[in-house]
Amino acid sequence: MNDRRLDVQWVPSDPAQFVTWGTDLRHYKVVQVEPDPDLATSRDREPLSCSRAAVLLATVSEPHYIKCVDVWGGEGVVVAAGQASGRISFVSFKDGEGKFLLDKDLSPRTPRHCTALAWHRGSNSHTLLASGYEKHRSDYGVLVWDLGQQRTVDKPVVEMGMTDSCCSLAWFKAEHSLAAGISGKMVRLCDTRVSHKPAATTLTRATSGLTVDPSSDYRLAGHADTQVLIWDTRNFEKPVVSLDVARAVTKLAWCPTRPGLLANAGRDSSIIQLHDIMSWAVGQEDGEPSVTDRIVEPPQDLGNIGAFAWHPLQENTLLAVGSGGRFAEWTVSDRLTINWSARHCLVWSAGRAKLRSAVCGLGSDIEDIAVIMEARAKEGYAGSGSLADAGKKARCDELAMTWSWLHHAKDLVEQGQVRPVVRGMKIPGVRAVLRSASSKSEVRQTAWSGLKCGRTVSVYCSEERDTVLRLCGWKAGQGEQLLALPETGHVAVAARKAAVAIFNLDLRKALQELQSGSALARNDGCTDLANILNMVCVAVSGYTSEGDSDLWREMVSSSQSSLPHPALRAIFAFLTCQDESYSSVLEEDGLLLVDRLGFAATFLSDQALEEYIEREWENMVGAGRIDALVLSGGDSEGVELIQRFVDRTGDVQTASWMAVRVLATDLAKTDQVAAWVESYRTILDQWNMFTARAELDIALTAASASSQPSQQVYVCCHFCGKSVSPWYKGLPRGGQTGSLSRQAGGGNKAKIQSCPNCKKPLPRCAVCLVNMGTASGTTPLNPEVKPGTRDTKLSQFNSWFTWCQTCRHGGHASHLIDWFSEHSDCPVTGCSCKCAQLDAGQ
Repeated sequence: MNDRRLDVQWVPSDPAQFVTWGTDLRHYKVVQVEPDPDLATSRDREPLSCSRAAVLLATVSEPHYIKCVDVWGGEGVVVAAGQASGRISFVSFKDGEGKFLLDKDLSPRTPRHCTALAWHRGSNSHTLLASGYEKHRSDYGVLVWDLGQQRTVDKPVVEMGMTDSCCSLAWFKAEHSLAAGISGKMVRLCDTRVSHKPAATTLTRATSGLTVDPSSDYRLAGHADTQVLIWDTRNFEKPVVSLDVARAVTKLAWCPTRPGLLANAGRDSSIIQLHDIMSWAVGQEDGEPSVTDRIVEPPQDLGNIGAFAWHPLQENTLLAVGSGGRFAEWTVSDRLTINWSARHCLVWSAGRAKLRSAVCGLGSDIEDIAVIMEARAKEGYAGSGSLADAGKKARCDELAMTWSWLHHAKDLVEQGQVRPVVRGMKIPGVRAVLRSASSKSEVRQTAWSGLKCGRTVSVYCSEERDTVLRLCGWKAGQGEQLLALPETGHVAVAARKAAVAIFNLDLRKALQELQSGSALARNDGCTDLANILNMVCVAVSGYTSEGDSDLWREMVSSSQSSLPHPALRAIFAFLTCQDESYSSVLEEDGLLLVDRLGFAATFLSDQALEEYIEREWENMVGAGRIDALVLSGGDSEGVELIQRFVDRTGDVQTASWMAVRVLATDLAKTDQVAAWVESYRTILDQWNMFTARAELDIALTAASASSQPSQQVYVCCHFCGKSVSPWYKGLPRGGQTGSLSRQAGGGNKAKIQSCPNCKKPLPRCAVCLVNMGTASGTTPLNPEVKPGTRDTKLSQFNSWFTWCQTCRHGGHASHLIDWFSEHSDCPVTGCSCKCAQLDAGQ
């Protein structure tokens, strides 16, 4: 038996039921089912999805020669069927439903094919039925029946289109408005109250499958062959959207739950194409809306899709029937829209009923950098106190270590132990210190302290190397302690102290540090850690008596990788090293950068030291590691490093405070640094943390790091209230969208086609009706302009935004000058403002 289905429709009064039309009429009900592999073999059930199935309730084989059907919108399941003879029959699948319709006999005066049927889906009445017919020289092509009237003989209440044919019909929400595809060459809007005169007509071949968008009574779509057209009935002369598809269209339908979403099926095609006409293309000229096309496929193989229907209530849900009679129901995934709130709440939606949110906070699954910055700001991060105090509030080991080193380096500068290499530099870096060397380093043979065998090690000395060791905390004066860096755990503290002692060739002190750490660990109940430190102490002491033993070196090397801390592994890598490259020590993962630099400054030659530091600098900058400030200090290379850190983490808070307290004054006034500070200011304003914002401004002024005051008078967007200029506050162009970076000619004439913040189109000029969008002002606010071309006009005055302060209407300056040279009234139709007379100069 041929199971071809020509159409499928949901029952308006009960969205859990649907009707199919093909060789016969079938009535189905949707039920929830458990996943059952035998479901597909059931004769009375057909699977729709993994959890829903369609149960066949009834099958009707009559009437014969059906050409079109439409399901009644009233209570019950009643179908109007148009036949080849022109008669309209009513079929009820259950006794007693729609009884008053079953007695009706609707036929045109001259028999001919009934080609279209459409019930009016109004909320008050379900008795209006429109029917379309083939052409006849003495009869009408469109008839409207009111089945609620009690008449002995049923006659149409409206007749339209004499000698015309009609291939499709669609009702608008208003009971008197009807769209009809006439004679394959025009779409006519009809007012049933004035049947002799059409309300509007447009010439087109897209007369098939007319459908009205349920979300907008002004939006009408139709198709012809491989073309889909969409009209706005308020301007019906030409379509607002014209779409070309790959295959001839067989079905066209608007989504009832998603505004502006149109679907079509093609002939001999297994896919459904979606057209989202509500999408917005920022790069489109004048900000006009565009159409986003998508292709969706049923979750199971149906073959060629014979018909489909949107579910009237379930959002974005499609029901499709294949050419073989199999069904599939699935939800079309909508585009995700993601937004961040100023209070760290991530909100996304994929339709009306799918609003979701995730609040980011300390200790939650999502710890955004903004959450951490707000918590730091509340604690007074980096604004007051010492640099070491900032490290304690950083909530990050990398930053804690960096701030601690900056505190140490600043103390050395203030005490006069380290002098800045460049004038104005607050904190020098290792690279700058070594580059200032004027002579080669001296090589000395240094003996081990506490080792009686007389072994010596080659050590390199110079004034610059001594400065580097002071910066790394390795060359403390009498009674001073090792540089205090944030460490946690007894093993970490003891291991680092012991490693520095070993690298300074003091074996006895290293053993004391290991024993001290073991005792502290044992007192805290960490017996395993204490035992590890004791075993390390025993192994290190073996170097004293068996320093030349190959067996000792072999056993230590084989067990070295099992040690729990990188400093412990570095100790034995140094003791077992047989060449002067010391690569096993310098490449030890986890060993602090200051310790690796101190080791390199002690044991590497001038050339090897330079190569190692350059290699480390490239690696650290590439990784955006802020602790590489040890290498750069507060010079221009430090600005580059901080920018890489901001790119990696988004932490403009730390960057701003380092600009105040670390960078040189002239560097803190550059556009790049100003962008960090302005971003942090904006964030503080969004959090309503005005006290923290004021403290930052005061610190900038005190450090003479405040740049030129930002622009405070600007043209703002009507929708979001923010500046329409992409260079407002010196923001770099890298954050612009494609439409903002497009150039309308040469020079600096940038065509700004939409607001850079909310992407809404800019207002139109009241004279030329073209969207305004030419940036105005001068170039100092544009950070990309070369210094030699600063303080030049960004555009000519005749392209500037100009408007009346009373009625707020305006346009291009040159157009308004020309207009008011001959008129005194506002150029906007209907506005009675005397703009020109309000000018004090008139």
